[in-house]
Amino acid sequence: MNLCITGRHLEVTEGLRNHIKEKMAKLDKYCPKIKEADVVLEVRKYRHLAEINLRLNGTLLSAREETQDMYSSIDRALDKIERQLKKHKERHQTHNQNKTNNKKKAIAAQFKNSDTDNHSDTDNHNDEPQIIKSRRFASKPMSTDEAAMQMQLSDNKFLAFTNARTTEVNVIYRRSDGKFGLIEPKH
Repeated sequence: MNLCITGRHLEVTEGLRNHIKEKMAKLDKYCPKIKEADVVLEVRKYRHLAEINLRLNGTLLSAREETQDMYSSIDRALDKIERQLKKHKERHQTHNQNKTNNKKKAIAAQFKNSDTDNHSDTDNHNDEPQIIKSRRFASKPMSTDEAAMQMQLSDNKFLAFTNARTTEVNVIYRRSDGKFGLIEPKH
């Protein structure tokens, strides 16, 4: 994060710089993609103003506080920024969750309803095994965790997928105890 601290009618001391850096470091847990942070500290008679502007990916968050002590002005402004970051993070999480849930539901429905090549029973009474039904589905690379989440969302007994780590076809299946098993090719 690029941090710029400016003082108006005030000399920014090393103690103020360290206090700001320490508090700003705590914001990384909410959003590690903070590109720039501008902190403007100003003194007007007995009023101490702290203004903080953060630039994320296309988003500007700002807070301004005024008290009779510079440290409390900084802390209050950072509290406001922290609340804004929490809201920003929640909005993006719910938005992204809705996107992934919709994709997962669409994939599960596609997998469930993809009866592209239905073969009817013929009157062959051979003792050889016959393929009665086959399915085709689009397989996007995913991790085993994503495949397990897909299985939780669907009623299917198994899911064939391309493992993103190994780029090989794997099968995850639902066991009788409700847990999942994984079948990987052995070379």
